[in-house]
Amino acid sequence: MQELEFYLLNVASRCEINIGFNGAAGFVYQSVKDQLKWNNLSVKKYIGLIMQIGYYATLKKEDFDKIGGIQKKVSEMSEDQINTLAGV
Repeated sequence: MQELEFYLLNVASRCEINIGFNGAAGFVYQSVKDQLKWNNLSVKKYIGLIMQIGYYATLKKEDFDKIGGIQKKVSEMSEDQINTLAGV
């Protein structure tokens, strides 16, 4: 992995998980926003990516298997593929 990928995963690992009625449902938006600010990263640029990481990180195994998982490493993906996964 590249240095930025490790940095973003480190930020994501410190975000609070949003617990909803049916269990975990991604990250708490304010927590992600705070973590990005505290790590001197652009909230506008990275909020969607980190929130998407939270979505995939909290999926149940059955749901993750339905979407097929991610077969490529992030370093092997093009910028367009990463943005598509992040919903940007």
